[in-house]
Amino acid sequence: MRTPVLMLIFGSMYFAGCVSFPKSSMRIFPNGTYQQQIIVDQRTTQETKHHQLGAILVTEEEKISIIGLSPFQTTLFRMHGDRFGMAVDFVDPKFEENQSYLNMMGSFIRDVAWRNRSQVIKNKWQSRGIEIETLEKDENSIFRNIQMHHANFDANIRTLSYELNK
Repeated sequence: MRTPVLMLIFGSMYFAGCVSFPKSSMRIFPNGTYQQQIIVDQRTTQETKHHQLGAILVTEEEKISIIGLSPFQTTLFRMHGDRFGMAVDFVDPKFEENQSYLNMMGSFIRDVAWRNRSQVIKNKWQSRGIEIETLEKDENSIFRNIQMHHANFDANIRTLSYELNK
């Protein structure tokens, strides 16, 4: 039951980049801190489940951190890593049963965390069977709305606020 929620959280982190570490200003999410809202509609054979979560994404030159938040803004888990791997720390013990799934999603997040803007052609790209579409940029060219489509889910990731590192 928690797996779809986690998939949504990690899907939102998908936007970040490529393992090749482009310069910060060339990344989809340049070095900084991003507050995000993630809405996921998970399709099962019987129904569609709606999930809403929060996330704090922190990108640095060679590191990425993600804090998964409940709808009440309490911390559920933390992920951190670099181009070689991701690790998960659980705050809510209920999420520990999904550790293998979170580890798998960590590699997906890592791939996106450093994606170079030049790799995004016509605001669409595909990775690991997920079609990603960037819908709007602000005056700093930060993607504020990203949609993901997969056979099992649709996700919308909105960047609510951010602060870029200088």
